[in-house]
Amino acid sequence: MKKKQLISALDQLDTFKDSKLYLEQYATGSELGSEILLTINEDVGFEDTFVGDLGCGCGVLMIGASLLGCSATIGLDIDMDALKICQQNIESMSLESVCDIVNMDIIQSRSTSRMDKKFDLIVMNPPFGTKNNSGIDVKFIQRGLSMLEDGGVLYSLHKSSTRDFLMRKVKQWNGVEAECIAELRWNLEKTYRHQKKSVVDIEVDLLRYKKD
Repeated sequence: MKKKQLISALDQLDTFKDSKLYLEQYATGSELGSEILLTINEDVGFEDTFVGDLGCGCGVLMIGASLLGCSATIGLDIDMDALKICQQNIESMSLESVCDIVNMDIIQSRSTSRMDKKFDLIVMNPPFGTKNNSGIDVKFIQRGLSMLEDGGVLYSLHKSSTRDFLMRKVKQWNGVEAECIAELRWNLEKTYRHQKKSVVDIEVDLLRYKKD
């Protein structure tokens, strides 16, 4: 699938009706989503993989992975309102046989152990960890790594300004390697009332984590 086709497909998806600031909910737009997905597809390929999307929101990344040929995908999110939209998007694309969703707090829930070593590939756009969520970006990465099969790969989007910190952090984790595989731009439209600008251009990195 070419970029223009993928963007067109992702443009059809509904997004958050009322974004929740405490969850740092921001819509992953079709342009950014397609760049993330096509970079991963070129790097390792989605074909015949079992994909997890942590903090899937309305399902842009998991649905895009399905359109690019993964065998199955599960989206996990704490917010039922977002998952309802995600399910509607899955049905609108006729992907019910490939996509599934799970309502779960992946950081706090004890039941996440049933997801351990489950996925070949994980893709996520986690909270950046601002204000009251400090450190949640690292927790998402750690939880995602525990959900990978041995030899699995995790791709995660983060502010470029946190790259050095995250690269230092990964050195503390045995058997894990990390690399920035793409430097991207996120033209993030105004989502919350306190934001003054209608659009903010954010430098973001797509980081790849591999387990031995």
